[in-house]
Amino acid sequence: MIVDNDIDSKMSSPDRGGIIKPLIWEHLGGDHYRARCPLFGSLRIERYSKEFMVIWSVPGHCESFIEEEFKTLSEAVEATQVEYERRLSKVLNLPA
Repeated sequence: MIVDNDIDSKMSSPDRGGIIKPLIWEHLGGDHYRARCPLFGSLRIERYSKEFMVIWSVPGHCESFIEEEFKTLSEAVEATQVEYERRLSKVLNLPA
């Protein structure tokens, strides 16, 4: 589990040995982070008020990737990775 005080080291962690590689997060400044997803757009974690939200975006369009909002960046990063892997596994027809 990622804790906020070491988020920078965990946000660019190497492959964990699975078929689906972990997202690599780029800090855009303030409370804004982006992970690029080839052929899929980008996933963003942003905070404008108290909680972090997870957004999927392509140029000119964005929408919620996860409806839930998160109290910490760590929770948002972890939930985004889980949802990203779940969706890709479904598309690739991989076992859950």
